[in-house]
Amino acid sequence: MRQRIVKLLVLLPLAWSSLLLNPEEARAAPGGQRAPIAAIEGTVTIAGHVALRFRTALSGAPPDQRADIVAGRLQERLAWGSDPRAIAARKDGRLAILYWGDAPLLVVTREEARAQHSSPDSLAGLWAHRLRELLAAPVLTVSRKHVVIPLGETRELTFGGLLRAPTGVSGTGDVVAASLDVSGRRAVLRGRGRGDARLLFSREGVTLGVTVAVRPYAGRLPGSAEAFVSGSPAPRALIERRAVAVVRPALALEPGAAVEVHTPPGALALRAGHTIRLRVPVRIRAPECLPVEGQVPVTVRNLRLDHPHAPQLLYSNDPEQVTQYGTLFLGSLSPEQPARVLYHHQNALGRRFRLSVDVVNPGPDAVRLHVVEGTAAPSGDPIAVGHQAAREFLQSHRRGIGYVAPLAPGTALSLALHALAPWHVASGLLEIRQLDGEAPCYVQVKADDPDDPFVRPTVDGGTLSPTIFAQAWRPVEAEYRVGERWAFVRLGSRPQNGASRLTEEGFGDYGVTYDIALRLENPTQSAGKVGVVMDAASGKARGLFLLDGRLVETPTLSSHEEIVLAVYNLPPGGTRRVSISTLPLSGSAYPVRLVVRELPDRDSVRPGSLLRAH
Repeated sequence: MRQRIVKLLVLLPLAWSSLLLNPEEARAAPGGQRAPIAAIEGTVTIAGHVALRFRTALSGAPPDQRADIVAGRLQERLAWGSDPRAIAARKDGRLAILYWGDAPLLVVTREEARAQHSSPDSLAGLWAHRLRELLAAPVLTVSRKHVVIPLGETRELTFGGLLRAPTGVSGTGDVVAASLDVSGRRAVLRGRGRGDARLLFSREGVTLGVTVAVRPYAGRLPGSAEAFVSGSPAPRALIERRAVAVVRPALALEPGAAVEVHTPPGALALRAGHTIRLRVPVRIRAPECLPVEGQVPVTVRNLRLDHPHAPQLLYSNDPEQVTQYGTLFLGSLSPEQPARVLYHHQNALGRRFRLSVDVVNPGPDAVRLHVVEGTAAPSGDPIAVGHQAAREFLQSHRRGIGYVAPLAPGTALSLALHALAPWHVASGLLEIRQLDGEAPCYVQVKADDPDDPFVRPTVDGGTLSPTIFAQAWRPVEAEYRVGERWAFVRLGSRPQNGASRLTEEGFGDYGVTYDIALRLENPTQSAGKVGVVMDAASGKARGLFLLDGRLVETPTLSSHEEIVLAVYNLPPGGTRRVSISTLPLSGSAYPVRLVVRELPDRDSVRPGSLLRAH
């Protein structure tokens, strides 16, 4: 028996020597991470885990020497790239031999098995299983091989595998910093600067690479925002629009960022003094940045505001046809009196331009502006666009529908912005009230390059436009008695030339509200049918009226066409008071006349009837 064992000991090294690799072959051998294999006091370890332990000598070779020999053979097989699944135990008489493929690794004698309370077959099978398990297991693993870190933030990596954790890291610098916790099982990476880096985590000659990309966010969302509106009630569309409007300037954006701010769900009309909370969806994208997607909580409050004094009129219509870039109008605001801005301009420049109505705050203090607006999409039809803008304004003004916007020192706020195609008309009415601040703000209407704006906001006031008028409100009283002379109310005035042009009347009273208190009386013994009629006295025109709070609109009338706006049937001796609110419409030919007269007692004559054409 002993001779056979000695023979095996001789043959095993000879057989093994045929498998040794020269350095060049070893470097060319396939394989990734190699588990560190060591032999200590008769024990073979793989990455610190016990694979097998010798307790007896063999042919004069003590356990520690036997362990050294086996460790060397395992290392050589790993260098060759052999598959650990090929490790197997084979019985050879009373012995058992471990092979890696066709190459023997070690012999298990009866003495060795007895020392470990086993049999040669069982001990060899156990060692083969243990070697396969340890050599096939990953040596060092990481939770992610590629990490994207937002600039200034941290991300964690966790490690595993046979080595459990690295003991060192290299590749840190200006882009990323890395620290290992006490156990080494976790690394905290901090993004220090925009860029890319490669970190190498190492232990016992085993390295593990992790690529890191540090990028800033495309933008940052505010924690919350607040919007203020007015109206009885404030309509849902205004609530939604202002919630979106206050989010946009609160975003912190990287250069080149593209922003999507969507309408928040759940908005409702809001009564005065009430509050609603919404969540506004936002998406931000920018080159070489991390995308941002989230919701901004917005609180919308409907303020109770006192009724303002009669506004001054800031009239931006001179020139009506714009032929060059520049400031078209400049006026001032003050906390003492609100201002109504009328703008009506046609693009005669021959190419598209941007028309804006801005409020500029050149002072040292922030201010708040209350804005009631009436705007329309630009159109090639001056009458239609003027009518639509006035319609929106008249309805909003009647119910106090508007919004409050903050204006920081040294900044400008665009209240209206239009991209104006050649020969299209932009028209609008805005009533602006400066709620606080002592220094005046300025209203600037300007035509500018749509792609590369260069007309600067005014900072020192400059020369104000001459078309600034003291009051944009005219109270009128009228009376009609059945059977007597018709009553006439002129709305607007004929545009003037020369010095008289620089008055409200000289510019036709466009943008001026007429509040008409009409008294009707029937002193006769018979019932009377009284009509309120609009006469297009100056040419093609439309009309827009609030008759006792009810909106009445006319189609486009030709010169001297008349249309019935309202009909009132008065009994004998009867009286009635009628409230009419209107204003001359930009784009239409004013003045027009309101005629209050007795109508023919026919069913065919009713509101909307055309009476005659001249």
